[in-house]
This record gives sequence, structure tokens and C-alpha cells, in this order.
Amino acid sequence: IHLPDGTWKMSQLRHLHSSSFYLCSPPKISGNKYRVLENLQSVHGLRPVCCTKEMFEGIKKVKKLGICGKSNHFYDAPECLDYLTYLPELEKLKILLYDPYGSDLLHKQPVPCMGSFPPNLKKLTLQGTHLLWSKLTIISKLPKLEVL
Repeated sequence: IHLPDGTWKMSQLRHLHSSSFYLCSPPKISGNKYRVLENLQSVHGLRPVCCTKEMFEGIKKVKKLGICGKSNHFYDAPECLDYLTYLPELEKLKILLYDPYGSDLLHKQPVPCMGSFPPNLKKLTLQGTHLLWSKLTIISKLPKLEVL
């Protein structure tokens, strides 16, 4: 699903859920400032290609986020999880791979680097990622993580 640009004008929008969707980056309102959906609390189904600094600045108040896609979607957007730090209020993050046996999965596993995790993350769900044990070192350093 490709959501229209008008989605950014829905100032009262609180929840945005789908199995998988594309949303363009928010429009600039002045200088380096982007339109923000101030009331948005949860987003589920965001495609990895949408996970940019600008996008996360536009949804910076979100508390729950689900990023979904095939392994090649994460491979095509290798930095998609490195901008999560721009979501300071994020408490629950779900990363879902639809094809956990994709051929490129062994080369790119969708896990943010240590400095990219939001500071208030309490719940992390990794579904279909086949995460290597060595990556758990990064996750073990999350100070507020309660559920994995």
C-alpha cells in the first residue's frame, strides 16, 4: 500500500496500522524542520525503505513501531534501523521479516547498531530474523528493556 501525501495533514491521527505500507517523508515546513504528526502513538507495517531520519522526525512522538518487510527490503535499505534514535519516546519496537529464509538473510540481519536504539525501549520483538547469538550483546546493553 502506498499512502497518499495527505496523510501528513491528518493531525489527529493516533494509530496507523497495515500489513505493509509505504509513506513518503514528511514535508518540510521551514528550514530543516519537518511536519510532525504530534498525536501519532503507534505505527505498524512501515516498510524499511521509509525508515529515514526525516520520517522518524515526522513521527517522533510514536511509542509503538512495527517495521515489516522481506529480507531484500532490509537489504535494499541497510541503514533503515540506524535512525531509530530519532524516536526518543519509542517504547515498543517490532521487526518482522516475512521471508525468514530469504537468500540474502545470512548477509544482512535487521538489527540496529548499539547507538541507534531509542533510549526508552522497553519491549523488542524480532520475528523471522534468525538473529545470531553474537547480536544479543548489543541487545543486552539496552538499559530499560523488559521484554525480548
